[in-house]
Amino acid sequence: MITYSEFIRIRRAEEESNELTPLTDSIFEEMKKYIATAKKSLEEAEKINNQEKISAFSTNIRNAMSTLDSILNIRLKKIVQYAILGLPLSQKVRDNMMTREIEIFDGLNNLIKDFKSRTLSEVKDVKPIEEEQVQD
Repeated sequence: MITYSEFIRIRRAEEESNELTPLTDSIFEEMKKYIATAKKSLEEAEKINNQEKISAFSTNIRNAMSTLDSILNIRLKKIVQYAILGLPLSQKVRDNMMTREIEIFDGLNNLIKDFKSRTLSEVKDVKPIEEEQVQD
């Protein structure tokens, strides 16, 4: 099972790399299991009213969620950059992504291509301005 240290390692790797580092659907599922296990432990601590453990597990969950949020933000910035630049995703990059990230990239890529195409067409098809006659 994944540990909180792995959350930190993934975040560091994302921060240090210009490329998307491996965060596949299976790794994400392991992250969810870590949170689910911590929540179960929190529930058990609450049942016996162990304030020390309640505090520790609450902190673990909060830290893991914050770290995951940071990882996702870094990855989304990279995905948006790929889409804006119109860069195709290599199979290697796709293999490092969660399915939902690929869906985001594909959707963004389509939106950006459509926006550029419509905007450039609009400018390209603009009619010349007819000069207005100067009145004396």
